[in-house]
Amino acid sequence: AKLNRHGPVSGPAFYKKFGSGSNVACLIQRNSPVLMVAHVDTVLAPSAEVRLDGRKLYHNALDNRLGVYLGLEVLPAMGLPVDLLLTTGEEEGMSSAALMNTRKQYRWIFSFDRKGEDVVLYQYTSGPLLDILQGAGFAVGDGSYSCIAELEHLGASGINFGCGMADYHSQDAYCDLSALCLLYTSD
Repeated sequence: AKLNRHGPVSGPAFYKKFGSGSNVACLIQRNSPVLMVAHVDTVLAPSAEVRLDGRKLYHNALDNRLGVYLGLEVLPAMGLPVDLLLTTGEEEGMSSAALMNTRKQYRWIFSFDRKGEDVVLYQYTSGPLLDILQGAGFAVGDGSYSCIAELEHLGASGINFGCGMADYHSQDAYCDLSALCLLYTSD
């Protein structure tokens, strides 16, 4: 598949579009039992300038260009070809994720659309899931909304991981790459 430049994935990848006009979602299926979600809309018009200052990566549209990049490039390069749902409307609190319908059963849903380093579960909070996350060293925080909150109809739990973003929705938005790397290097 054109979006997977990092070698073969387990099974074919195919694409399905939901919605129309600017209210659309695109599902990239890579034969995974796990669904990642990332939104392509931003609060500020994306600038061309990307700046690295030490361990901080600056760009005014990191929310959620960072999640899109992780889903399209980083996870497949790590041998983790998750199914990926790209959405619109998240910044207005009306994510097109709600348009997705599929008979496929996912084991769980996740996104990297969170400041800091905690995780948020929204309506998916359960004792066993809390035990797993806290046992793995994650702090569980509170959140108000992200695309995964619109996917309860899929019947899988959802987790929004903090990925080191700070000052998002501003010209000074950045990602602390040290915090982002902790997600990939923990036991």
